[in-house]
Amino acid sequence: MRRAGYSFLELQVSFVVFGIALAGLGPLVIMHLKQLRKVEERCSDQETHYLVPSTDNWARKLGASASLTTVDPGDPPAPPVTLIDDGDAGYYESGPDAWHGHSETAINGYLRCHPTGAGSNTASWDFTGLAPGWYEVLVTWHEQSNRANNAPFTIYDGVDVEGSVAVNQQVAPSGSVFQGRPWDSLGVFAIHGTSTRVELSDLANNSRVVADAVRIVPWRNELQVLSVEKTQTSEDMTVHVSITTGTPP
Repeated sequence: MRRAGYSFLELQVSFVVFGIALAGLGPLVIMHLKQLRKVEERCSDQETHYLVPSTDNWARKLGASASLTTVDPGDPPAPPVTLIDDGDAGYYESGPDAWHGHSETAINGYLRCHPTGAGSNTASWDFTGLAPGWYEVLVTWHEQSNRANNAPFTIYDGVDVEGSVAVNQQVAPSGSVFQGRPWDSLGVFAIHGTSTRVELSDLANNSRVVADAVRIVPWRNELQVLSVEKTQTSEDMTVHVSITTGTPP
């Protein structure tokens, strides 16, 4: 049965709810108008204004992701390379003996091999333009029974050694798949500068070591803004946040 109208009590409740909604909306409108007025005061129709992304990680996380300027910032910097395959810029081979290429199941269908030896021959992957922080280093290869079961990978922070890991290249990587190939993690390492190098040497057993691709993944902390409190008459702001740290084991 359809109702013909509403009771006086229901109308009273409706007006109270509507009033509460207006009371909450009013301060938001005032804050928005004040901030808009401040932006308009800083801008001139005789100048070109640019929004420049903030370089401060905390500022970006808290919403202050850009600043206003009249100076042309130019083109944004290219993002850092996080995957280097053999043959890419950033891949190098050194030592008295040559490495040899093989067309196999690998990233881009090609990898490099070298007979095992005394450690004088190396392949390296150089990552530059990084932000300091924690990075997970991952490698991939094509497994065969004649390959080293202790292929030595060394991770550098600039010129400082961060760690060394022996990899069994007789078995396939068992980690997650990326670009059609499985990868294994060498671990998470602290990079204090802006570059890291991953190096593979021929100091191993069995017949040969394999150089394919290396990638790095930033290890991030998670920050969630729970609430922001700001008064209408003050520039002070109180922010409540929740942080989940990703500090490596």
